[in-house]
Amino acid sequence: MTKPTSPNRPFVVLATGALVVAALYFGRPLLAPLAVAMLLVFLLAPVVEWLQRHGLPGPAPVILVMLISIGAAAGVGVLVAVQAQAVLEQLPRYESNIRDKLAVVRNARHGPLSPEVQQTLAELGNALEDHSAPANEEATPVTVVGQETPLSERLGLLLDPLTSAGLAVMLAFFILLQRRALRDRIVHVFGRRNLSLMTHALDEAGERISRYLLAQGLLNLGFGVVVSVGLYAIGVDFALLWGLLAALLRFIPYIGPWLAAAFPAALSLALAPGWTQPLLVLGLFAVVELTINLALEPVVYGRSAGVSPVALVLAIAFWTLLWGPVGLFVATPLTVCLLVLFRHVPQLKFLAVLLGDEPVAPDDAKYYQRLLAHDEDEALQIALEFARTHAPDEAYDGVLLPAVSALKVDRANEELADEDVDFGVEATRHIAEALDGAPPPAREGRPLVLGCPASDELDELALGMLRQLLRDGGQCDLEVLGSDLLISEVIGQAERLRPALVCVGALAPGGLARAQLLCRRLRALAPQTRIVVGRWQSGASANDARLLGEAGADRTSTSLLETRRDLDALCLLAQPS
Repeated sequence: MTKPTSPNRPFVVLATGALVVAALYFGRPLLAPLAVAMLLVFLLAPVVEWLQRHGLPGPAPVILVMLISIGAAAGVGVLVAVQAQAVLEQLPRYESNIRDKLAVVRNARHGPLSPEVQQTLAELGNALEDHSAPANEEATPVTVVGQETPLSERLGLLLDPLTSAGLAVMLAFFILLQRRALRDRIVHVFGRRNLSLMTHALDEAGERISRYLLAQGLLNLGFGVVVSVGLYAIGVDFALLWGLLAALLRFIPYIGPWLAAAFPAALSLALAPGWTQPLLVLGLFAVVELTINLALEPVVYGRSAGVSPVALVLAIAFWTLLWGPVGLFVATPLTVCLLVLFRHVPQLKFLAVLLGDEPVAPDDAKYYQRLLAHDEDEALQIALEFARTHAPDEAYDGVLLPAVSALKVDRANEELADEDVDFGVEATRHIAEALDGAPPPAREGRPLVLGCPASDELDELALGMLRQLLRDGGQCDLEVLGSDLLISEVIGQAERLRPALVCVGALAPGGLARAQLLCRRLRALAPQTRIVVGRWQSGASANDARLLGEAGADRTSTSLLETRRDLDALCLLAQPS
């Protein structure tokens, strides 16, 4: 008995979600460092385990890995600080070139832009130049009256991120030390009944996040190295600084590389006498980023993070709104962790479907949905794509036939109007002809097979697909009778044409009783004629085959390709030696 759903359940779910978001927002001083610590654990745990497997005992692997990581981070920080200070010291040297660029903008009167845009650029150049005092003009001394920012406040601005970073490092250190014990405690909390679920969830989360972070770290490092070398070759100052910045900012999906490109592009705009160098800088970033995206990431990752692009963009916006810059960097790994959780909790699997990037609907379901929407063009594209990725003959059984069977089911359940069924039949007939391509020339002397629909136009449509399969690669020719013929008329046609074989098309569901009656009448008319029944899309094929065999059928098949093989084999037996 199904437990009734409480009418207050939507409000409970909404209130729970609001409480979770509020807890994430107000708990960010603790939760944000904890999230960063977990990412460090996922990144460093494989290295720690490798050192332990190779004989480094006790806590030594954790201490060694943490010391190397902290030293590397400190070295990068010092290098960035030194390079940034050098950039600030060199800025006055670029003033004259900046003024020349502003003069070009101010004097822009002709070009591909409209006069209004030209006037706006000129006014912008005048405004910017007015705010830039010439180097040879005496500057009027200005006395700034005000209270200098206290040292305590300046230290406080620096102390907050350092405290958060220190807390994240400490948490990562102790989690690495106690990671096995923590895993056992988490599994124990959820009980033995959920032991398998939690074990799979933790293993998948650890493996996927570790692989993703390691691969992304290596790719970003390579990105930074290539950018540094490229900028140095172009002649941009402080190429090492911009390469480091590019490697760090690329952890931000989609927008990170272009944020990194803005800094060297702006510097080259101020430094270079023309416009060639800024364009080369932007071209360098575009080429390297596209190469990594299109060529390297599919090979290195093997399997993506599992999050759809739309969900990832929404996740970036959500975590950035909650936690600021930290949320920007941790958005992707946190979303992957949540996706793993959703996949292993039955009540939350719908969220995994919404967030994931894996196809959830089979091709035949997508094709049928397009038929219901009366979108023949997209339905054709789905069928053609299936035919390109599989054997062309498999598109009939893999896409078209299941959709035709679904039409029969929904019509029997009175869920479709007659015009929907008619559209589905006509569209599928056209698409089947498009899959067939250019028909081969007719061949004389091939055995004739008479196709008899068991009940309706859907059986006739399925037999039409079988006719195309036989014409493309079969050993016989199929002539399909109309579904509107009475059984007596079908028997009359069989008596007139004297076919080598008879194929009764009975697409499931339904049609079984009429197929049995056809078999009995045909067997009584021509005892020596072989009868093949296509009981396609049948869920009870063994029982149907038994009943049809008792009615006189020689063979029963459940797919169009199987029916073609049966007809070919029987046609070869029927031909005179």
